[in-house]
Parts: sequence; C-alpha cells; structure tokens
Amino acid sequence: MPFWDLRPDEAEKHSGEASRHRNPQNRDFDLKLAIHHMEEAIRWKPGEVKYREQMAGIYLDAPELAIVPGVNLGADLNKSARLALAQYGEILKIEPTLGMDYRWFLGVTRAYLCLGEDKDKVKERLTEAWVSAFTVSKKRRPEPKEMAPAAGTIAQLLENPEGFYLRRSQKESSDPILARKHLQQAVLYRGQGKLKEAQKELQEGKKLAPDLRWLYEALCELGR
Repeated sequence: MPFWDLRPDEAEKHSGEASRHRNPQNRDFDLKLAIHHMEEAIRWKPGEVKYREQMAGIYLDAPELAIVPGVNLGADLNKSARLALAQYGEILKIEPTLGMDYRWFLGVTRAYLCLGEDKDKVKERLTEAWVSAFTVSKKRRPEPKEMAPAAGTIAQLLENPEGFYLRRSQKESSDPILARKHLQQAVLYRGQGKLKEAQKELQEGKKLAPDLRWLYEALCELGR
C-alpha cells in the first residue's frame, strides 16, 4: 500500500464498527452487531492480539449490558465468560509473553471467578502463565525472588475480588436477596425506558452481590 493511502484496512474498519456498536451511550448500540464485526476483524487478522482482547472484553461485559441498556444474545449470554476465556487462551498462543501482562491477568481472573472456579486453581493457572511468559521472554525460568511481584499481584486480585471488581469495601456486607431485588428493579426500569434509574439499580445490585459467580449467573438469568 502506498504511504499516502491512509485508508484503514478491513480488520480495522470492523474493529471501529464494533467499538461504535459496543458503546451503550450510542444510539446504534447493538452488542450482536459488535460481536459480528469483531468476528470479522479476527477473520481478517487472526493473529492480531488487540482484536481478541476487544472481543474478550465484549463477552465479559455482555451480562451487565444485558440488564442495561439490554441486549438479546439468548443462550450465548450464559457462555460469555467461557467465550472470553477462549479468546484469552488464543492470545497466549499468539504472544506467550502476554501471560505477564496485567490486563491479561485482570480479564482471565474475572472470567474464571464468574464461572465459580476455585481460587487456588485460578492462582495456579495464572502463575503457570506468568512463568511460561517469563521463560519465553528471558530464555530461562524465573528465580523465586523474580516471581514475587507477580505473586503479589495474583494474591491481590484473589484476596478480595468483590472489592476489586464490584467496588465493594471490605466493611460492606453482601445481601443476595436485596441484590436480586435491585437487579430485578433495574430490568423493570429498563422496560419503562428509565435507563438512568435502571443503571443506578444495577450498580446497587452489584455492590450487594455475594461474589462474581452469583452476579454473573443472576445477570445472565435476568438479562435473557
């Protein structure tokens, strides 16, 4: 392509369209269409990590967006965390050193906890990914002292994931009954076109959720 031809390639066009349709503030918000465009972007450039990260993010956000402003993904909504994990797995196949990347840690941890994975197993998998990434990058296995920062990050994510992902302080307690009422009210408000009120109820419900698995399952159930 000549240097003066600044037209975006097909993959980038689809990525841009996906971003536009993913934004719930836009009139043309349509998560199904956003997913379609990301599938096309990945089809054009399957080895481009940023597109797979974008797709994983869409899948992780889908259950919440199913409540407000509302999306219709049907049975696929229940698969969203596993679909996100599949993308994170592909990312490591493309670029193994990203197993040391903080954003990768965040996304994978969130997906595993949404699925109710045991925290010790999550810790083990994250550690394995980090060691593998280090080994590929440095051509040797890490010394114990070199693993300390990664171990600290993993421990921080798993120690209080509700506080990290749900923005709930350790002093605040969960209440699944009240949380569900808030989520149900959010759905009612959404149906009435009261999106600001619905968003407020959604956030209150999230804060009271006992854990990410409970929240994920509740959002998928109520969002269908």
